[in-house]
Amino acid sequence: MLFRLPRKWAFLPLLMGAALMTRGQVLELGVVNFPVVRVLATIGFLRVFSRGERIAGGINILDKMLIGWAVWLVLSSGFHSESVLVVRVGMVWTELGNYFLLRVFIRDQEDVYRVFKTVGILLVPVGLLMLIERIWGTNHFAVLGGVFANAIRRHGHFRAQGPFAHAILAGTVGAMCFPMALYLWKSDRKYCIIGAASSGAVVYSSGSSGPMMMGARLASRANRSQGSPCQSPSATRPPPRPSWWSRRG
Repeated sequence: MLFRLPRKWAFLPLLMGAALMTRGQVLELGVVNFPVVRVLATIGFLRVFSRGERIAGGINILDKMLIGWAVWLVLSSGFHSESVLVVRVGMVWTELGNYFLLRVFIRDQEDVYRVFKTVGILLVPVGLLMLIERIWGTNHFAVLGGVFANAIRRHGHFRAQGPFAHAILAGTVGAMCFPMALYLWKSDRKYCIIGAASSGAVVYSSGSSGPMMMGARLASRANRSQGSPCQSPSATRPPPRPSWWSRRG
């Protein structure tokens, strides 16, 4: 699928693997483990190299910072046991690899809109299943392995984790995807509402206070933007200077 999709949709398998699959789906090759997202990163690089695809605009400052982080992460493994080196090389291959693949596949504003819409749709089943987990305490993603079948109960409520490693991580993912939905308010309100509802369901179901506070902060900003979930450019533009200002001095 990753090989056959056109460039503008090549990000879809990467997002599906990140949002819908657990860490329990692993290909083991000796001491090296390949979760789904790592397998997809490997296939993605084979596609990029075979097609000669490149990053639009070249390497930027953020790319260099992430490369520096990856280099230090691997080199600092020398202060730890040998197993740490294997783990960190896998982290770099997964995290940095998927980052650069998305840099190749996402090139302009239309691609950004397409990704934001897709994220909102992919979180719909995640949000629904996490709501079920929040109410009844059963994690249906457990059939894939890597997550607990029974949700953790805290202060009389279940904390849903869905396909993610922990409820806090699940809520953080939902909170980070919430602004993506708000970004679509002026261009496509249907996708904005779907994305906001699905990511909001993930945050609520996780029962994590940090992501909830982030969502509340974004909601308060939306209320101050004249009914629009997106802050308008004029709201952040400084007021015009009076005519006498230019005659000072």
